[in-house]
Amino acid sequence: MKVRHSARFIRDWREHCHPIDRNQRARIMMLAEALERRTKPAGRRGGQLGYIGIQMLRVLVFGFMHHATGLLCPSYRALEERTGLCRQSIARGIARLERTGILRIARRLCRQWVVRINPLTGEPEQYLGTTQATSLYSVREPGAWADHLVRPAGRRAPFPSPRQMSLLEQMHLTWKHRLELSPPGREELPPPVSTSISDLLAAAVQDGAQGTTRRL
Repeated sequence: MKVRHSARFIRDWREHCHPIDRNQRARIMMLAEALERRTKPAGRRGGQLGYIGIQMLRVLVFGFMHHATGLLCPSYRALEERTGLCRQSIARGIARLERTGILRIARRLCRQWVVRINPLTGEPEQYLGTTQATSLYSVREPGAWADHLVRPAGRRAPFPSPRQMSLLEQMHLTWKHRLELSPPGREELPPPVSTSISDLLAAAVQDGAQGTTRRL
């Protein structure tokens, strides 16, 4: 199983998590929001932390941290369920918090028994493997260097993609062309034309009586 290169076995989690009281949590949150306001350029969406970084910090501090022991080790699945964000957004927010010194992460490994079917023999087997457990987090005030960091570039998804743009050009739906929508209101549809033989013969007899011809 793939693990991160910085992950290691941790004997005691208390060395990497420390409790903070309610006032310290409010102060850290206030300093993080002030850092975001100072580093947000005019006309841009976010600064050093961004909206996702602020949201992740609030969820970690007030949602998952144990009040007495300071234990903070939520899984990515728990963060996804609590915030409603995708895995990539959560990882980006945590990376920004770690970059500014607000969050310190201890990535840990653990031993786990794995039961599987051997792909060669087809028989069930069991072995003791190494897997990556949930990381340990500790929260502190932003570092003094956070204001001088280069603002991370946002990953804006290109839209439309080259393939979508080619399809739009083929359909004559470019940005300079607007679809002509029907005016509001219900339009009157023409009466349906009957295609049965009896109706066509009756219409022909009626047209003959009136002196007109109809092509069948």
